Amino acid sequence: MSVDVLTPPDRIARATAWGRVLAADDVVVVRAAELTGLFATEAVVRLARCWELLGPDEALVDGGTYRYRRYGRLRAERDAPGHWRFTPLPHVPFRQSAEHVPHYGGRARMFGPIPPTELLDPTLVGLVAADLDIAGHVATDVRAWEIGLHMVRVVAVEGAPGSPTPESRHRDGHDFVGMHLLNRTGCTGGSSTIYPAGRPPVRLTMTDRLDTIIVVDPRLTHEVSPVSATDHVGVRDMLLVDLNAR
Repeated sequence: MSVDVLTPPDRIARATAWGRVLAADDVVVVRAAELTGLFATEAVVRLARCWELLGPDEALVDGGTYRYRRYGRLRAERDAPGHWRFTPLPHVPFRQSAEHVPHYGGRARMFGPIPPTELLDPTLVGLVAADLDIAGHVATDVRAWEIGLHMVRVVAVEGAPGSPTPESRHRDGHDFVGMHLLNRTGCTGGSSTIYPAGRPPVRLTMTDRLDTIIVVDPRLTHEVSPVSATDHVGVRDMLLVDLNAR
């Protein structure tokens, strides 16, 4: 089972502009307002409902219960500029090198799978295709990619902040990483800091649905601050996209 995504001309034009920024700075920030017209609002809302179905992250080393997640993988192949074919890959444990993320010591972590119907959701693969079109301005000759997808919810309650993933300043160990905000309610914090080599840090808070950051992961480090509740419960939902050339 696979799906094809044909990138509309207006999205190709915007991806070209964002890709040039990524190639120059190793990071590009795309605010939700800049994506206006590229994704139907009702389709994005429908995708965001998938975060209501996440299971607990049982790999937390601090014993907390504030993080929920699912994990899935796709293969992407480019047949022509703006034409991507996505195919789900078998579910496997997720592993990051202890060199990049020492918090988990390099051990494999098993998360609940993202079902194939959600992996091939038109809005989700459309977001991934946009990430690939942008990254393609750095990795110009790559036609096939292996993609890791993380649906992550962080929940904060009064007096108990929720930590994002991975904790602390890090690299993820991928060629590129896309970060998309899907929902944020009742919270403060969750502020991102990106540290490009030899340049001042980039600091921002993703506040609107589809606010996006894409980084050339080997060339910088990044971190996200904990999330605190402004009322009884705060929620921050993220789609994290790992892009690896194959």
